[in-house]
Order: sequence, then structure tokens, then C-alpha cells
Amino acid sequence: MIKYSSFIFLLLFSSFIISCSGNNNDNDINVKAEEIMMPMSSYDLPCAEVNLYNKTIRRDTLVDVNRLNVDSVIKGLNWRYDNFGLVKQKMSGDTIYLFIQNSKYLAEEIGTTGAEEYIADVVANITAVKGVNFIYLSFKGGAHASPGLYGRDMLDDLKEIK
Repeated sequence: MIKYSSFIFLLLFSSFIISCSGNNNDNDINVKAEEIMMPMSSYDLPCAEVNLYNKTIRRDTLVDVNRLNVDSVIKGLNWRYDNFGLVKQKMSGDTIYLFIQNSKYLAEEIGTTGAEEYIADVVANITAVKGVNFIYLSFKGGAHASPGLYGRDMLDDLKEIK
């Protein structure tokens, strides 16, 4: 009887392993690996973090802002805030045009404070890039956020902490 029970257990266990290790089809996965991987260097990380509740901004002292570029900062922001999908559209003068893919989450679901803090974080980080003074955020507006032109002046009331 013990041999028969062991055989049944082995058969069931083998079936479970085989069914769980089926052929994964890469076409079924919509997320790119680079979108879920942690940034590889400090230049892929946002260089500032805004806290509107405490009215503070903390800048990462390990990041050399002179070496930042818009693409790496956007990558870092998309890693930090994976629900929004920030995309660069174009650069014109000292203004960068960005598109937020998941505007419903931003404008309707996270509340006014959450939306304001996200936008302030985007402004603080993107305008840290040399030559960028303004950001035009394009998205479908809602109850908690509106598209438009944002500048560093929105950060003037924040106390910088280390």
C-alpha cells in the first residue's frame, strides 16, 4: 500500500511540475523588462523627492545634476511611479513636453494631494536637468489634476532638506 501511495504522490507531483513549467509565450507579456527593472545607475534615479505634506524637497547628493539627462530622469520617475507612464514628446527651447499615459489614475484616482505631489516631483526632477526650466504636461484632465505648463516656481514654498 505504501508503494502505491508513493507512486500516486510522485505522479501527482510530476503533473503539477509539468503543468507549471509550460511554455511561456513572450507575446503574452506586454511589459518590457526595462520597465520593471531597477535603474542601473544613480543617473537613472530621480534626483529629488517632494513631500507636500511636510512642504519639503530632498535632493539626492550622490547624483551629479550636471550629468543628468531627460531620458534617464524619466526612466527613474517611471520606475518610482509605475502607474503613470511618463513619456517625452519633444523639447522646445527651455520647455519639455511630456505626456502622461495613465491620466485617469492621475486626475481621478489618487486625489488632489497625490496628483499635486506627483506633478511637483516631476517638475523638481525634470527641471534639475540643465536647460529645462518648464514642463508642459499633456494628459486628460480631471477632478484632481489639469494639463498645462508647470515651472520651478511651484517649488518655491518648499524647504530643502538633506
